[in-house]
Amino acid sequence: MWTTAVDNSLNPASSTWGFRPWLAAVGALLIAIGAGLAVLTSESRDRIVAGAAAVVGIVLVLVVLRLRHRLVVDRVGMTVRRFVGTDVIPWSEVLDIRSVAHQRMGSRSSLLELDLIDDGFLVFSATELGAPTDDVARRLRAWRSGTPLPETDDLGF
Repeated sequence: MWTTAVDNSLNPASSTWGFRPWLAAVGALLIAIGAGLAVLTSESRDRIVAGAAAVVGIVLVLVVLRLRHRLVVDRVGMTVRRFVGTDVIPWSEVLDIRSVAHQRMGSRSSLLELDLIDDGFLVFSATELGAPTDDVARRLRAWRSGTPLPETDDLGF
């Protein structure tokens, strides 16, 4: 979780969640490997695959940089950043906040689900938030009640 430098850790002005910065580094690595292989290989099929890897890397870097602050909350409500656009949602429009765990074929995942008025529904993964969804749900509930929790560096990973 990241906050601005002026935040007081006992009474933060806002809390922010988003993609981890190392994902941009993975994207940059894909770009470098894909571009390097596209230049070095003589086979057209290999160039296509290498070019595709570079394109995936470019998309990954763009998404991570654009959605670096995917969810920002404060006393008024939350700001949800999308790839194109931003939604500002006051706490009065949030009906329920929950973290839901799923297990399928030996793989476990968890999602943060936010029910909004007028049948609105937002879903975030732990990858999108850069933190465990149960921790984010607990913090969102605290923000909604008007008593934000102190910031910690322990993200549970």
